[in-house]
Amino acid sequence: MVARDDLVAMVGRLAPGGTPERPVRHQGILLLWAIGRAKRGLPRLVRWRDAQSRLRAVFAALGREGSRPTPEYPFLALVGTGWWELPEEPGEIPRAHGSLPTRWLNDHNPLGGLPQAVYDLLATDTDARRAVVQALLNRFFRDDLATEALRLTNLDDHPAPPSPPPALPFSDTPPDLAADPDLAADPDLAGDPDLAGDPDLAGDAPGGVTENATRAESPPRGDDDRAPTALPATGQTNHPGHARALPSAVDLLADLIGIEIHTATGKSNTIVDVRDGSALVRTGRSPQSQPVPIDAVQEGLDLLATQGRVRVTPEVLGYRSSFVGAVLAVLPGARFTDRPATVVLDEPSADDVARNRHYGQLDSIAQVKVRVEQSRLRDLLARGRDSAECALCGDAFPMRFLVAAHVKKRALCTDDERRDLDNIAMLACTFGCDALYESGWITVDGNGLVRTRPPDDIPAGALRDRLVRLRGRSCSAHTPSSAPYFEWHRRTIFSS
Repeated sequence: MVARDDLVAMVGRLAPGGTPERPVRHQGILLLWAIGRAKRGLPRLVRWRDAQSRLRAVFAALGREGSRPTPEYPFLALVGTGWWELPEEPGEIPRAHGSLPTRWLNDHNPLGGLPQAVYDLLATDTDARRAVVQALLNRFFRDDLATEALRLTNLDDHPAPPSPPPALPFSDTPPDLAADPDLAADPDLAGDPDLAGDPDLAGDAPGGVTENATRAESPPRGDDDRAPTALPATGQTNHPGHARALPSAVDLLADLIGIEIHTATGKSNTIVDVRDGSALVRTGRSPQSQPVPIDAVQEGLDLLATQGRVRVTPEVLGYRSSFVGAVLAVLPGARFTDRPATVVLDEPSADDVARNRHYGQLDSIAQVKVRVEQSRLRDLLARGRDSAECALCGDAFPMRFLVAAHVKKRALCTDDERRDLDNIAMLACTFGCDALYESGWITVDGNGLVRTRPPDDIPAGALRDRLVRLRGRSCSAHTPSSAPYFEWHRRTIFSS
């Protein structure tokens, strides 16, 4: 079993380049970054390709003047020191020199991270974590940037170094994006300017945490009023065993292309493309779209999967926290809570099941795709309208009360039928028509008229009244092209 003093001694045995007075910081930066992940409850191991862009930004901000941001070197050099492992790579690992490490890492894309015992200790023992972090600061950041290193690695609950030298102004914006004022200032992605004064949303003051002090925050409560455990400094709540299987950021963002999603404050964001490590996002302020790093969304997904809730603030989700929160909120079972804005991941609710019941039993990753497809179909059928008529009852409703109901069950459609977007679905209201059609209480005959179960067989009440009103109405979705799908419903669902 590893102990605190063992890890402190292991810091002293590290052999970085440079001189004892001015060591190359790369090993120290990677370890602080990994310890920050452990403190936040993020997965112990991370793929090289998922980590490299975020690491390069941190290395560029914290490296010594003239030092190149090369996280590939410590990602390999720390193997064998007791600090790092690549568990899927039992064979020979190249030396951290020249261009071979980059090629090898890109080809193998290994999982890397702290060994399990080290991770467990640093994730759960605050005193051990602080001792190790202080040892790393003493070893690699004695001259400057200690406070900056803590902030960039999400360890800023560590007691501030006494009398720190001036540090660079902190920004979670990668250096190559920070120079773009329009990008950095986009309120639809970065947050609602009306809420900028709210400390729960805007984050702590620039001074960070004072010496010998830690943050004490009251966790938000969800609609079910269950009291979660105390929030750590990152704003997450620990949900042991949560660890839901969620889609990767790349897959989720690709499925959301063209779909309008909304932030916690109701701002509209639309992903127009996903390429080159970024999602291109259009907002009211940025109609030409601006890039948002995919790894920022991935980190949010990792947090949500392991913790069960994520505070939507720049401190937790980075400089595009509002957009990342909007993406997380599309997941089945996810919802925004009130201030301070938080995405909470519950088991899919009855509403989620109802919205997706056309599609049978699905795991959470498939449910995301179904919800996205439902949104695309509804947007297609809405044709830009804010309200529309239900195809069955003929009443007009705002779009949020209409669903894209499959005329033929999606799970039983062929690929060609699923792609027949103009005919395979219709707008049905959530005030009864969708449920009645789905469950076979009503159908549409060959003449395009609504047929119902015999109302006389049903006791007097709302259901009987509804069937009487629907019987014989003309269905606006019935066309020669959609008629075969309605015929399938009559023969397969209604007749049974």
